[in-house]
Amino acid sequence: MGKGGMSIDDHGEDKEENMAAWLVGIKTLKIQPFKLRTLGPYDVRVRMKAVGICGSDVHHFKFTTRSAQLKYDWVELVHCVLTQTNEHLGYEFFLSFKFVVSFTFQTLRCANFIVKEPMVIGHECAGIIEEVGSQVKSLVPGDRVAIEPGISCSRCGHCKQGRYNLCDDMKFFGSPPVNGSLANQV
Repeated sequence: MGKGGMSIDDHGEDKEENMAAWLVGIKTLKIQPFKLRTLGPYDVRVRMKAVGICGSDVHHFKFTTRSAQLKYDWVELVHCVLTQTNEHLGYEFFLSFKFVVSFTFQTLRCANFIVKEPMVIGHECAGIIEEVGSQVKSLVPGDRVAIEPGISCSRCGHCKQGRYNLCDDMKFFGSPPVNGSLANQV
C-alpha cells in the first residue's frame, strides 16, 4: 500500500484501496485495508459519505467486564491447645486458612453479540452507488442511498409477508459476525 490508502493495481496505476475502521481489541480501532468480495448479480457497491456512531458501536468498542470472586474465609489464627492424656502431656495445633480465588472475564460485546475476531464497526450510513450487479434494476451508479443495516433472510414467513424487521435470522451491519460500514466502500 502506498501513501494515503493508495495501492498499485495490476496495470501499474494508482488505485484507492478500501480502508476501514477495524475493532481489533478493547478500546482499540485501527484503520486497515478492507477487501470486499466480488460484486454479485444482485449486489451494489456504495461509496460511504456518512456513517453514524451509535450506542451499539460504543458498547462493542468499550467492553463489558464481568468480575466474580469466589472466596473462602476461615479465621486467620493458629490455635494451640494443651492436652493431657493418661500417657503423655502434649500440644495440639489447629491451623486455619484463608483461601481466595478471583477471576475476571473481559469481552467486546453488546447484548448477545460478542466480537470474537477483528471487525469493521458502523451501521448507520449513507453514500453514493458506485457499481451495480447485472440483475440490479432499481439503482444506478450515482444514486444517493441510505442503507438499511438489517440483513434479513428473505425466506421466512415474516420476510415473505413484508415484515423483514421481524426476521428470525436477521443480521446487522456492524454486529458480529457481519462487518460494518465505517469504510470507504461497502
